[in-house]
This record gives sequence, C-alpha cells and structure tokens, in this order.
Amino acid sequence: MNKIVLFSLSVCVGISFSAGAMEKAREQEIEKARERSIKMAREEVMRKRQRYFPGAVHSGQISYVDMLIDQGVNVNQRDNLGNTPLFYAVASCNAKMVRLLLDSGARIDLESQGYTLLMHAIILCNPVIVELLIDEGADVELFGSDRKTPLMLAAERGYVAIVKMLPEKGAKVDRRDRGGFTALMLAAKKGHVDSVRMLLNKGATIDLQSENGKTALMLAAQKGYIDIVILLLKKGANVNLQDD
Repeated sequence: MNKIVLFSLSVCVGISFSAGAMEKAREQEIEKARERSIKMAREEVMRKRQRYFPGAVHSGQISYVDMLIDQGVNVNQRDNLGNTPLFYAVASCNAKMVRLLLDSGARIDLESQGYTLLMHAIILCNPVIVELLIDEGADVELFGSDRKTPLMLAAERGYVAIVKMLPEKGAKVDRRDRGGFTALMLAAKKGHVDSVRMLLNKGATIDLQSENGKTALMLAAQKGYIDIVILLLKKGANVNLQDD
C-alpha cells in the first residue's frame, strides 16, 4: 500500500514539474517574441530617422539634425544616389550644418559622382565651405575621375578667391589633367583673365604645353581673349612654341 502511495505521489510531482517547465518555456517564448517585436519596432524607427536625415540636412534643420544624431543615425550612410548627408550640407552651402556633421564624425574623404566634397564646394563657388573643408583635412591635391584637381576646377570657372586660396593651402599650380592641361591653361582657355593673373602670381609656369602641344597663350589666342594674350606676353610667354 505504501508503495502505491509513493508511486502516486511521484507521478503527481512529475506531472506538476512538467507542467511548470512547460509554463516556464512558454513564458520564455513569449518574452523572446516580445523582445523581437521591440527590436523590429526600434529598427523601423531608426530606418525612418535615417530616411529623413538627408532631407533635414539639406533643408537646414540644425536642431532636428542634432537630435537625430543624438538618437544614433549614421552620419556617413549613403543614399540611393551615393551621397552622404555631408554632401547635402555642402550642396546647400550651410557652413553651420557642415560643421555639425564634421564634429559628429562625418567623413570628409568620400566621393560622389566622380568628385570629392571639396570639389563639389568649389563647383558651387563657396569659399567659406571650401576653406572649412580644407582646414578640416580635405586633400587639395585629390583629383576627380577626369584627373582635374580642385585648383583646375576653380581656375576654369574663374573663381578667383578660391584660385588664390588653394595654392596658399598647398595646392600645386602646375598639376596636369588627363589631357595634360594645367590650371593656367584651363583659365586661359575659358577667358578668365583674373584667374590667369592670380595663377601667374602664384608661380604657374607660363609655357607648359598640353598633350597636343597647346600653351596658355595659344589657347587664349585661339579663343580671341586679347586681354589674356596681352597679359601672357607681358609676363614673357614664348610666341615661338608650336603645337601638334
């Protein structure tokens, strides 16, 4: 009789233990599912913040951008166009936004559409942004897909303030692009007399020739830029050189 009682008790205890274990396992699964749901919700919130981030940068919402950064958005994530938020700050010519992103870890050495951040700032002709990027470490000698340096881009656009700045920040004035053209040649070809004068003042070699033998004097003469021709002749340009 005692054996039967003991057996019955052990069965009851076993059943009770199994039920408890099952309940605990069920609670653990519920907790895991809850954690997964919370994680997915947080990830979705972060994805939305990341999507809104470039637009907020471009529209100059400093406080909102600062808040999103504090909430953990990636300041270096590229969008479907290949741009990081810093490219949009440069494109909007917003020095405060550029500074905020740089202070928050934005990379300055990235490229988009074949140009560096510094080149994009130069194309937009914003000396303030250009100087800020250089002072933060942007490479003044890094060229784009066409092998044009930042100085070449500024020279061929006639942006004299930037042409003046770049050699003072370490840019070499006689670097050549894919066709062998220098910044001086490009400025002469485009008719930017003030940029030509500035480059000469910064030590540009006057009679260098491109791959097809062109000099700054030839390029200016072919385009009919008399003021540049006169300037180059006064500075000693060689009239006897020949092209190909």
